[in-house]
Amino acid sequence: MSSVHETGVPPGYGMHTIPPTVHAAIRKHLQTGPSHKESFYVVDEEFIHSQLRMWASKFGHVQPFYAVKCNDNPRLLSILAKHGTGFDCASQSEIKRILDLGVKPDRILYAAPIKSEDHILYAKEHGVVQTMFDSEDELRKLVKLFPPAQLYLRLWADDPTSRVRLCDKFGVQLPQAKRLLTLARELNMTVVGLCFHVGSSASDCDAYRRAIALSREVYDYNESFGADKRHPIRTIDVGGGFSRGNFDNAVRAINEGIQEHFGADNQLRWVAEPGRYFPDEAFHLVCRVIGTRPRPSLSDEPPPGEAFPVGDVYINDGIYRNFLNAITEQVVPPARLLDCTGSPYVRGDDTEDTYVLWGQTCDSFDKINSSCVLPRRAKVGDWVYFPSMGAYTHVTANDFNGFPKDTQTIWIPNSTEESKNAVSAPFRTLKTLHYYVVSAFSLPGYAAREAERPGLKASGELAAFNSNAGLVGKFFAGARALHIFSGARHDEQ
Repeated sequence: MSSVHETGVPPGYGMHTIPPTVHAAIRKHLQTGPSHKESFYVVDEEFIHSQLRMWASKFGHVQPFYAVKCNDNPRLLSILAKHGTGFDCASQSEIKRILDLGVKPDRILYAAPIKSEDHILYAKEHGVVQTMFDSEDELRKLVKLFPPAQLYLRLWADDPTSRVRLCDKFGVQLPQAKRLLTLARELNMTVVGLCFHVGSSASDCDAYRRAIALSREVYDYNESFGADKRHPIRTIDVGGGFSRGNFDNAVRAINEGIQEHFGADNQLRWVAEPGRYFPDEAFHLVCRVIGTRPRPSLSDEPPPGEAFPVGDVYINDGIYRNFLNAITEQVVPPARLLDCTGSPYVRGDDTEDTYVLWGQTCDSFDKINSSCVLPRRAKVGDWVYFPSMGAYTHVTANDFNGFPKDTQTIWIPNSTEESKNAVSAPFRTLKTLHYYVVSAFSLPGYAAREAERPGLKASGELAAFNSNAGLVGKFFAGARALHIFSGARHDEQ
């Protein structure tokens, strides 16, 4: 997808349409290889880049720290890391995953307000010093295990209409915040920031204004300690809750809250923890129909505006794999029924019916949708397409009932990045050739420095080149490496 609408969204996106390049990728996958395929994702990389551009253009003064728990696909994390995004991690495993990408520790927020001791020590060992707390227990734990930690105090915030409310589990009100700031000072711990989270996929954006107002009260209380005793609070983290649908309203509310309570000339650093905003609508899930059955007709009339299901449809996925959000968020994107080749069935007023959509396990709790509207009666071998499946989906999958939890992911490369790669490939080729020529004539110091550059690390071809082979052997090893390093490669993750 080469163009972007004025909203920043690649063309063809919408709940009831399949973007053309996504549809083409679906059809290509279904028409190759075995016909009895598992469910699979198609991911539009350009959509992720368009979201990054939109954030930079409208919210560039707020640094994003992507919430890894939302979607930990390796290629997604790599894209965000290369873009310079920070990361919100909640566990040792998430921290390790981000550090393994080459991300510096100062780009990681250890954002769990309650942490196990082993995970704290891991963060300490690897230089991840920014972390959250909202209780005396956690503060005293950090005093014992990680005195140099740079602390963010988690404040209470709530959008009662958000998909997932967090206020019951995390955050403190003003009186508790004052006590914790005072205790942290007495224990010689350093609070460098304040943070809050209004809830996942917020819809009442005034919640951001209210949370910023509370942040100002806590900030002023800290200032009252005086220059010698106050904490060096220089960062405010406005948390997450962002989606493509609420982004403009959320940005407006946050900017107005900053202006009202801190002024345009404040010297604070503002950060956020977006999750679903980047990947949600880039990931498209396609599942296979593995069974159907009719339901007996009911004599009672359904409530006005509703319809009784006429049948059951079973697919090779479910709440134990990619649809736990059907329970936790009570949201399932509208389904599109596809034939065995991936072509959508035509939706018509006279043929639409309501079905119950079930998962593949033996658990009766594995119900995805009680009122799934389809244009015709599904049959075994049909496929069901779901848009907007990139947030809190595969990350919660497990292998209950023996079904595999992993889902194949097919990436549609970003055409803009492809163009850049095509232009820069000759220059990368010359640079690589330069390295091999220098090495061949025994300038090991220079070659060693060049080998540390991105793209030349840990390759078998480089190892072969540096072996005891003669000049001819080095030439062929160099040629093989040139073949690999001179062009971009696309893989599935």
